[in-house]
Amino acid sequence: TSKKRRKKDEENHQETDGNVYWSWAWRQWPWAAAAAQKRRSSAYPFPPRIGQDPEGSRTISDKYHRQKWAMEVNVQFGKGDANIQASSIENMITSGVAGLIISPFDSSSMTKVIELAHENNIPVISYDSLCLNTEYIDYYSADDLEGIGACQAQYIVDHLGVAEGKGPFNIEIVAGDPADNNATYFYKGAMDVLSPYLDDGSLVVPSGQIEFAVCGTPEWDGSKAQSRMDSILSTYYTDRRLDAVLTQNDGIALGAISSLKSVGYGSSDMPLPITTGQDCDIASIKIHSGRGNRP
Repeated sequence: TSKKRRKKDEENHQETDGNVYWSWAWRQWPWAAAAAQKRRSSAYPFPPRIGQDPEGSRTISDKYHRQKWAMEVNVQFGKGDANIQASSIENMITSGVAGLIISPFDSSSMTKVIELAHENNIPVISYDSLCLNTEYIDYYSADDLEGIGACQAQYIVDHLGVAEGKGPFNIEIVAGDPADNNATYFYKGAMDVLSPYLDDGSLVVPSGQIEFAVCGTPEWDGSKAQSRMDSILSTYYTDRRLDAVLTQNDGIALGAISSLKSVGYGSSDMPLPITTGQDCDIASIKIHSGRGNRP
């Protein structure tokens, strides 16, 4: 059972240079060290990513990892549906997995399955986006989320030249999903960069839609971003030009661009505003490389 396995793991753990490696089911799997964090006050190694060798090679096969870290990996995709993701995790728990790494589609929707994992003594790592409303996360790993938002905003600042005194320029903000914990950090990082220029009038948001609660895009849905941009353009831009749109991923950027093109942006006389994004969606890559409809 999971409880017996956990007891055996704890009895057989190895400690070397302050790093805890669990043996048996967790044998030499550095991620397992994180689950011991609440029990021991020692340093914990940051794990290599799946498909990445600890020495830096990114061309390592899954077979190599099964041999190297003595583990079997079961990867399931939630297909953009929190219910599907929760059901998959519950099935994993029932099957007796030794640990879970969860990248939640909806940060607030994993509470029950994480509690179930805790009841079965299964450690949980929250990856990329933090699972909220639970005290049973053993470890959290993510990128510099505020830094990503800051990079997006800085790109706009640099290309408009507002730091050199140019402007004023019109900008609109299309943030991420309010249900996604990451989106709040993307937004904060971006606003830390943009706020001084909004305050001094170098950047202007004609719609007045600046607060995250107003400019967020549910489910990161490009069609919802497009609909909102349609409304903004028809209401606030009948006699002015939009110079930049802070869009916080590729999907909502494409939605905003579709809206802009529908009212004439994208021509030599009316170029598209500067837009931002992330995730390298295929459609966005094609636009960037010139194989699609270049913005």
